[in-house]
This record gives sequence, structure tokens and C-alpha cells, in this order.
Amino acid sequence: MRVFWAGAVAAGLLAGPGSAPGLQPEAASPSARIVIDVGHGGVDGGTTYGTILEKDINLAVGLKLLSVLQSRHVPTSINRTKDYALSDDNPGKNGGRHRRDLAQRVEVANKLNPAFMLSLHVNWTSNPSRSGPLVIYRKNQQAGKRLALRLQQELNRLYGTETEPVASKSYYVLTHSRVPSVIVEMGFLSNKKDRQLLLSPQFQQKLADSIAKASMDALKEDFPSSAGSKKNRAAK
Repeated sequence: MRVFWAGAVAAGLLAGPGSAPGLQPEAASPSARIVIDVGHGGVDGGTTYGTILEKDINLAVGLKLLSVLQSRHVPTSINRTKDYALSDDNPGKNGGRHRRDLAQRVEVANKLNPAFMLSLHVNWTSNPSRSGPLVIYRKNQQAGKRLALRLQQELNRLYGTETEPVASKSYYVLTHSRVPSVIVEMGFLSNKKDRQLLLSPQFQQKLADSIAKASMDALKEDFPSSAGSKKNRAAK
């Protein structure tokens, strides 16, 4: 089943074409089991290294992840399939562009009410030797922690690392989403080896495959009930 989200969310419905520049929805359905949040976009490039922009890597992996999940018949929505800022969808909202962008990402997830949301990002640090994936979940949210553990294990296997997922109360998309949500930092743009891997379409596909496997395992083992169930809404 192929499900895209495109445009503004209003009155509990997905808006039609035209609400986001150049983006046409292939299907608009509230039945998504997974929402893919593609980090940054448009004027917000995310972290950078020279001309390399995080937003482009996030989108490349996000589209590959969507393709894998839809090929395995997992109802999935993605909040952008091209390069634009989600803040453009709701220009009338209060707050600066960055806050409106974050609020729109959360609103998409809350309206669709999936089993969980995956927020794709690329990491950066001043220490160029630090490398590998990192999954972040909301502190004291057990459903998010279980999901983060599955994702971290699969990504560790791919990278050959032994990193533990991290709990946090600092991220807007984690603290304001009513559904379990995790931030998937897919590697460090500041690390030479990670950077080469993140730019490789072949490795991007491996990332998508690993994230998809962990997500499908989570759906089967940790989120077996319907996306709109009380159990999944509480997720604590």
C-alpha cells in the first residue's frame, strides 16, 4: 500500500495538491502505521559539510525507506518527497519558521495517529573521530525506548558499532508527539568515513533496509494492535 502525506493538515483531513510547492499526493489516508519524518528541507539545510547538506541525505534515505516499506505492504506516510520546508504549509501559525516547521511535523503525526514516527537526521560534532548511528527517544516513554533499541541494534549491526540509544526531553518532535517517536541519527557528517557512507546510494539503501527491518519487527512485536488504539496513543 502506497501512502503519501502532502500539504497542510486541517480539520482532521489531508489537504489536496497545491498546499506544498511541487508536491502531489499519491494517496491521502489516515491509516498509516508508520510516519517517516524527513528532517529539515527548503531553506533549512540542516547540518552541512561544504556543499553537502543534511536535508538531501535525509530525503534520499527517506524515499528509499518508503519504497522498502511499501514493497512489504506496510501502510506508510512520509511528510515530504521533495526539497521544501514544512513550515510553508502553515504560514499563519504563531512562532518563527523553525518552530512552525517542528509544529507541522508533530501535527502530521498526531493527525495520522500511526503506531510510531521515525524522524530521520544526520549528526554533527566538533570531534571528527566520533562516528556511527544514534537513536534518541523520549525519556520515560517505554514504547519509544523499545523502538529505539530495535533500531539501534540494527544500525549497530550495519555500522559495526555498540552504541546505546539515548533518552531525552530536549527535542520538540519527541515531547510534543502523541505517538511514540524517535530521532534516527544515521551517522556523523563531521566524520570522514561516515560522510562517505552517507553519500553512497548503496549505503543509503542499506540504511533504509536496516531501519525498515527494525520498524517491521517493532510493528509485529511491540505495536501489534491498531494504530488508533488507546495502547498506542498512551505509549507510556
